[in-house]
Amino acid sequence: MSDLKTGFVPQSLCSFSLSLIAGCIGLVLIAPNGNSAPLSPSSVPQSSLATSLSDRPDVPHENTVINAIREQLGIKQDAPQTITRSPSTTQLSAAEALISAKLEPGEPSKTKGVPKSAGKKTPKAKVPVKTTAQALAAFYGRADQLPLWVSKTNVLKTTLKVMEEFEQADAHGLRPKDFHIAQPGFDQTSPTPAQLAAFEIKMSKMALKYAAYAKGGRIDPRKLSRFQDRGPDLPAPDAVLDALDNADRPAKTLLSYHPQHSQFKALRKELLAQKARSDDTKANNKKSKRKADKQRARLLINMERWRWMPEKMQGDNNIFVWANVPELKVRIVKDGKTVFYERVIAGLRSKQSPMFSDKMEWIEFNPTWFIPNSIKVADILPSLRRKGRVMSRYHLRIDCGAHGKDFTKIDWNKVDIRKCSVIQPTGAKSVLGKLKFKFPNKHAVYMHDTLTPRLFNQKHRILSHGCIRVRNPDRMAEILLANDKGMSAKRVRSLLARGGLHTEHLKKSIPVHITYFSTRVKKDGSLANHPDYYGHDKRLAQALLGKGHLFRGAIYSGSSRLKRKRKPRKTKPKPTVYQQIFANQ
Repeated sequence: MSDLKTGFVPQSLCSFSLSLIAGCIGLVLIAPNGNSAPLSPSSVPQSSLATSLSDRPDVPHENTVINAIREQLGIKQDAPQTITRSPSTTQLSAAEALISAKLEPGEPSKTKGVPKSAGKKTPKAKVPVKTTAQALAAFYGRADQLPLWVSKTNVLKTTLKVMEEFEQADAHGLRPKDFHIAQPGFDQTSPTPAQLAAFEIKMSKMALKYAAYAKGGRIDPRKLSRFQDRGPDLPAPDAVLDALDNADRPAKTLLSYHPQHSQFKALRKELLAQKARSDDTKANNKKSKRKADKQRARLLINMERWRWMPEKMQGDNNIFVWANVPELKVRIVKDGKTVFYERVIAGLRSKQSPMFSDKMEWIEFNPTWFIPNSIKVADILPSLRRKGRVMSRYHLRIDCGAHGKDFTKIDWNKVDIRKCSVIQPTGAKSVLGKLKFKFPNKHAVYMHDTLTPRLFNQKHRILSHGCIRVRNPDRMAEILLANDKGMSAKRVRSLLARGGLHTEHLKKSIPVHITYFSTRVKKDGSLANHPDYYGHDKRLAQALLGKGHLFRGAIYSGSSRLKRKRKPRKTKPKPTVYQQIFANQ
């Protein structure tokens, strides 16, 4: 269609348009001889459709369809002039009563969930029914409101374009069956206002669903893993309805709810190209088909992750920091261009780096390490119960309040180390190195330098306790501080060389994003697939597509080497007693 230059058009667009009007609405055309006859797809030329479809009515108070819509939504019509854009509790009471009941004739109040995995229900994020019901009641309850999709007697021209987008939802990584609208069951004569009203309400609900799904409302990733702390930001249903009402091309308005990030568009382009290739050459063997299915699933789940990202990754700034865990790289993007690109070390599978977005507020030079409880319990306490060599090795200091500061005189079988303060002052053995980039968050995760830079030479750098270690943090600090307050590189180096703790607070906070994009499109247009270190791909593929079996699952990193399941060694079976007897003869 004209809205998209993708070549992804239904094979039977003409027959779809004809059947929509003839089969669903029962449109009656005037024959050349003056007689009326039902519309027949085989007898009516396509050019006549444009003139047969209706435009929006001009007089809302005379429109019996809007009255039928209000009646089906339970909106009181005794005094329509009192209905405003902000409905009162009384006006919404009938709509709220529909929340726990069926909102449409023949439509269940609960929709089916996403595919199940291991017998457990998978989460599904959607527009809250209560909010949707209230938005519909408020929208159609306005005194001057017209229907969006139908006129007094027929469907609007723009409705066909929207329904085409519903049929082509897979061109944007969605499923067309999620937006299927069954035939309304119109009579062969002109449809009644009640039938048009039911169709109008169903179209509005489907448009709200499309907008929510385009924004990532199918799955709430926060319910798939406790390390996923980024979810969909669903559009307000009333805002969607208003946008559609004010749009000359509502189909284009619905498409605008898809992510506008360059990587989403590149992944979508690859998805369309892969579909074109699969249509031309069908995979004959199971191995090729499985490989193609897995790659398509990779594209879809990573497109879905882009739906959860902020529309503007830079926020109200001109710069942002972006660390991608599967890629094990960090970028600084300024004015749309990557100005810093380096290796990072991320968390072990047992101590994963969480996925979330926040804002960097300050940078610490020669920082002090305040050891978190998880490391106190797992690493320091076992050493204290022996001889406590870890304290002298890393120059740690401890303060347990009433129990004192001398760890050798504390009974560690009785004292809770989580109530003690354990720090490592700045120095040559500081595990944080010389720089720490703070973006306060509930995960106690930040970016920092490291005491062991040699680990950046490894390919699979899943080694930390959850924080992100950055190679060449000096350059990272120079770029961020130069952009924020015009600080020179020479000044940054002098602060590092001076020693001692020094904090530089940013004038304007800088957005920070820690993501899990396992597939991306490179500058040359080729695809780059990265390891699924934490198993997020498998879980999301199962919840979203029901195809978790295509993915291997998490790759576990114990220390500096990845541990994979070893294949059992092939051994020859032991000879039987009779084989031994015959062998000796």
